[in-house]
Amino acid sequence: QKKVYTTPPPFPMVQMSRTVTFVWVFLVPVVLMSDGSSIFAHCLVVFFLTFAFIGLEYVAMEVDDPFGDDAND
Repeated sequence: QKKVYTTPPPFPMVQMSRTVTFVWVFLVPVVLMSDGSSIFAHCLVVFFLTFAFIGLEYVAMEVDDPFGDDAND
């Protein structure tokens, strides 16, 4: 059971999740262009979604290596 906690996630899984996150974030504005809402609403939605997903990516990177040499470790 301890091996499950100490085994890092496989590198291809990390790369694919990162790639899918960035592709999704960059495709959100393209998909929202087909909507009839205002440009201000689109900018807000894109900003908050990008902020959330990139923030989750940084949290995942920190959880992957909790005892590193960063200032917050």
